[in-house]
Amino acid sequence: MLMLAFVYQTLATRKPDLNNGIYAFARASAGEFVGFNPAWGYWVSAWIGNVGYLVIVFGTSGYFFPSNIRYRARAPGGATRTSITAAPRSKAAT
Repeated sequence: MLMLAFVYQTLATRKPDLNNGIYAFARASAGEFVGFNPAWGYWVSAWIGNVGYLVIVFGTSGYFFPSNIRYRARAPGGATRTSITAAPRSKAAT
């Protein structure tokens, strides 16, 4: 990550008139289509990274603030069964 920051620092120093980030540097070197690709890839990776952060935050908050709710699922016949906890074993199964 630090090397990438150094690359963009060098590009900004050499081309101070380009001020639109990775899109402007790629577009100036190879055209519109090539300029679009890194900008779009950066945008998609930012969304995926943010989803990863949310998964980590909610996963760890579930550890620190556990829930005592039992989730129930309805079977096709209308009967309910607990889907989170395991059913007790019978003596014949052991």
